[in-house]
Order: sequence, then structure tokens, then C-alpha cells
Amino acid sequence: MQQAAGSRFASAHYADAISATCTALDKAVAAKAQRLDLNGKQLMDVAFTPKNPLVRLSPNDNEQTGFMLLYQGVMQAIRNHYAHNLTEVPAARALEWLGFISALFYKLDESTAPSDNITKDN
Repeated sequence: MQQAAGSRFASAHYADAISATCTALDKAVAAKAQRLDLNGKQLMDVAFTPKNPLVRLSPNDNEQTGFMLLYQGVMQAIRNHYAHNLTEVPAARALEWLGFISALFYKLDESTAPSDNITKDN
């Protein structure tokens, strides 16, 4: 996340920092799910579906669904807004969005994917 937002935020390009961080999250999910052919909401649907998810964020299906909706929301509401609009955003608001997206990066780091469960004996 630091690579995506750091220099943009430091140079006061706050909307660009948010947009780039959303794109980095999208790519991180694609890599974890091993679905580089997908992105955005469709990727989040496939990666986090509670029925046989590619990336398990919670052992509880209701929580899994909730997290899936948060990741979908970032792609549809935040990424799309800042990628498709010339929007100025105050530094404080940018920090709030970046903090929220950062929490999703941490959750992704804590998750498991099918490849995480493969042992050398299999």
C-alpha cells in the first residue's frame, strides 16, 4: 500500500493516492485468489464467495459475506469514484479512506487461500 499511495499522498495528489491504493488492493486480491483474469466486483464475488471461496477471510459464512461486501464496496464506490471523476479530496478524508483500505489489506494478509493449505505431502 505504501508503494501505491506514499509519493502520491506526499505530493498532495490525494484522490490519485486513493485510486492507486484501490488498484493495488484489487491486484493483491487477484494474486491471492490466483485469478489474474478478473478484477473489481467480479473478482471480489469469485474470490470471497462464502460457498467455496478462493480466499477465506473468516470461518463464519456470515462474516465472509460481510467482508466480501466490503471489498466489493471499495471497488464499486471508492475506486470507481476516484478513478472516473476529477475529485478533490482533503488530506484528512484521504487518510480516512486509506486507513479503511489498509484494514482490508491487513485482513487479506491474514486470510487463507487454497494454495496456503497445500502441503508438500499432497
